[in-house]
Amino acid sequence: MGCIFLNMKLILQYFLFGVLSFISWNYIGILFIPAVSVFFIIITQSLNSKWFVFLFKTFILVLILNVSVTFWLIGVSWWESILAYLGNSFLMLIPIFFTYLIVNNKKYFLLTFSILWVLYEILHTQWDLAWSWLTFGHAMGNMHYFVQWYSIGGVYFGTLWIITLGFMLMNLFQLDSFNKRYFLQFLTLLLIPLIFSLFLYFVPGKNNSNTKITTYIPSNKNITNYQKTKKLYFDLEKFNTTELIVCPEVFLKPINIYSNSQQNQLTFLDKLLNKKQNTNLVFGVELKTNSTLFNSIFIKNQEESLYRIKQKFVPLREFTPKLFEKTFNIPSYYSKNKNDFTEKIKKKYGFIPIICYESIFSIFIAKNSSNSDFILLSTSEQFLNNSYFGKKQYLDIVRLRTIENGRYIVKCSNQGISCVINEKGRIVKSITKEIENIKVQRINKNTIYQSLISFFLHVRNC
Repeated sequence: MGCIFLNMKLILQYFLFGVLSFISWNYIGILFIPAVSVFFIIITQSLNSKWFVFLFKTFILVLILNVSVTFWLIGVSWWESILAYLGNSFLMLIPIFFTYLIVNNKKYFLLTFSILWVLYEILHTQWDLAWSWLTFGHAMGNMHYFVQWYSIGGVYFGTLWIITLGFMLMNLFQLDSFNKRYFLQFLTLLLIPLIFSLFLYFVPGKNNSNTKITTYIPSNKNITNYQKTKKLYFDLEKFNTTELIVCPEVFLKPINIYSNSQQNQLTFLDKLLNKKQNTNLVFGVELKTNSTLFNSIFIKNQEESLYRIKQKFVPLREFTPKLFEKTFNIPSYYSKNKNDFTEKIKKKYGFIPIICYESIFSIFIAKNSSNSDFILLSTSEQFLNNSYFGKKQYLDIVRLRTIENGRYIVKCSNQGISCVINEKGRIVKSITKEIENIKVQRINKNTIYQSLISFFLHVRNC
């Protein structure tokens, strides 16, 4: 029955939108602007349709967006990918349908859609089924040198920029005659941020103090915690390590560090720290207390053990809300707990440890990385299932976090791409060996974007 709502012209528009979305998110980010213009052409052509026809056409549109960009999810899990495609598409319909209800022509479309869409992108990050991968501003991650101004307005400013240019480009296509003034306005809005960004990108940064870090990414898999820690000790005891040794996410599998019977699993960590005094060991561990499991990052030295617990999870795969647990009988793998040592770690050691999936949440990272010197990103990237496109898109998103927060990120992964990314999104060091010593610049000046986020969060909490 749905075919009666489609015609060849619309099908070609869908196809063009899908192709442009695929190319832009994987290779040339700026092509997402013409993709969004096609997106708007389809929506505005349907504004005068009956509501169910409008919903049908726009649902296909957002479904194409989800599939063309995150098609690699199929290789992770076919049923979870279908749930993600359908669920995210239905959510994307909400701001579009409200736009349909509020406006019946293009006169106020841009203003209404922009407000509703950015509001949707922000609110979508605040619940337990958040899949904010497809935030429009993320499309520019593979052209990070063009969006250095994300340090001012963040990825949501990028979303507004893409939406506005996409709408203007749509109007240029649909004008009966060439409008020189409107074209110049379009070029101005397009080129000024790009030129300004290139200026920021190539201007040398300040000479900041350096921190030396040893990354340890073991290649062995499926070995016990005891074997891992023993291997770590013998690998590092004679290596010229720094005072900070970093391991990936979930370096140790479920372990109750408060259980005397499991303390022997940490014996070699203590032995290493006794031999290399003044050393801080940072490692991912699944922290178990009774039947509760937490994904956490530990900072361990001779004096103390501090931890930070992961707050943002891959929906269903890592965390399932109680309603869905009961409805679909899908138990939650990890639990939540905000009572950790995040602020103490940041104040005492100068860095903030971030865990994998948390890095796609712009506001979350801006909030937690403020007043830090650099970011340690520990990942396993298991949820990407070794997908080339998934790993590439994820790395591009992480690049944007460095720009927004003006911080170096050390990305330490046992199943993905390990590297050092500077505050401009440039990869300055690829980490390819099991053990490497690297340098990271300490930058403790907050960006305008971080300051704005801190201000809005303060106002919200008042």
